[in-house]
Amino acid sequence: MWKQVLLAASVAAAAEPIHVESAAVHTNSVPGQSFVSYSIELSSFPDFAGTPLVSTCVPSCPPTHKVLLGNISNPNTFTDNLLTNLGHILGSKPYIRVGGNTQDYALSTAPTTRNAPTTTQPPSTSARPFSSPTRPFPASSAVTAEGWQALVDTAPLACKALGRDRFYGYEYGNEPNNFNLGGKYAPRSTSWGPKDYVREWLNGTAEIRGQMRKHCPDLEPEYLEFMAPSYDDRVGSLKAVDNSDINTYSVHNYIDGATSPGVTLQHTLMNHTRTTRDVDEQLQQYKKIMATGKGRAPLIFGETNSLYFQGKRGLSNSFGAALWGLDFNLYSASAGYQRVHMHQGTNYRYQSWQPIDTEKTAKGTKAPYYGNIAAASALGNLVRNNVTIASLPLESDTEVAYAVYEGGSGLFGGAAEYRTLILMLDP
Repeated sequence: MWKQVLLAASVAAAAEPIHVESAAVHTNSVPGQSFVSYSIELSSFPDFAGTPLVSTCVPSCPPTHKVLLGNISNPNTFTDNLLTNLGHILGSKPYIRVGGNTQDYALSTAPTTRNAPTTTQPPSTSARPFSSPTRPFPASSAVTAEGWQALVDTAPLACKALGRDRFYGYEYGNEPNNFNLGGKYAPRSTSWGPKDYVREWLNGTAEIRGQMRKHCPDLEPEYLEFMAPSYDDRVGSLKAVDNSDINTYSVHNYIDGATSPGVTLQHTLMNHTRTTRDVDEQLQQYKKIMATGKGRAPLIFGETNSLYFQGKRGLSNSFGAALWGLDFNLYSASAGYQRVHMHQGTNYRYQSWQPIDTEKTAKGTKAPYYGNIAAASALGNLVRNNVTIASLPLESDTEVAYAVYEGGSGLFGGAAEYRTLILMLDP
């Protein structure tokens, strides 16, 4: 049985059916559970998870001086409701990766009194599984004795705070390929390079695993694994698979920049060719590294969205961007990605929702969230159902079609049900 869902960028557009022969569709792409997930900027996480007890910054202070403390007793129920909506559709709630640029500058201070400020208490009861707290990569890590001691002291905090039911894994550094670009807040010098990163990564992750075995002995070995390499560029082998401690091969991607010349809604975001190019480039690098045979980890987008620099007003917060998000998620699923974490932060233009009221933005659900809901609805319950998805090639950059299959022992075997999801993007 075929079911058709038609979405158009303009209600005035003429909707003519696209006929696709099922025999021409071949796919083994099975999206992972909680496929539609999120990445939240570390500095914004208390807003999304629960009202912060402390959120202070002296005038004009750098990111390293900002103090944040989440409040586990006052969870953000608005965030929880939106995640629950997706959980009802997908069969399991989204995973939450906490990171972003502010992850690279985060400092941790061990509390000595009840009111001592700290950046190391991110858990929330509001949205299980809030399950991927990231390990901040201090600017001084592996460079000074103080930096290394901070790593040793903070490594077990996440597993202690969240426990086995809500903890997924660590991420050691956010987009380290940008660490040596220079500038006032560059985490590393311009002479720092890939070999330095490999050495730091292997030493640091080994120390974290050792500390977690010591302080959280009840965690199974799979909890001692990492998201990596968390690059926003195309990479070669970083020897990250040598220790077999990677649970997800995580890459970052943005279609373009908010301030890049020539960026438009129609020809940048609502352009299927741009989407397929970025997704396929990351996929090819992943296949190249996995072909070494040294390990196997599922491919995910650990951080992604429309336009970097927090999006562009009128583009990233439009319903055209919601259609882009639908296309991006479904194409990623068809290409073999196991999960997609849509990045967001407080007051970001591409956010799926604003978690609190601020002077800039009112609390509420934003257009991209409806694209997230549409993608989840297209895939359905990934816990209960055997789902595969195929991208159907069309001639125009502004026309996209996907076939989603449910049930049966294989794509065309058993009692499989074929559903067609067609996106018509108005030229």
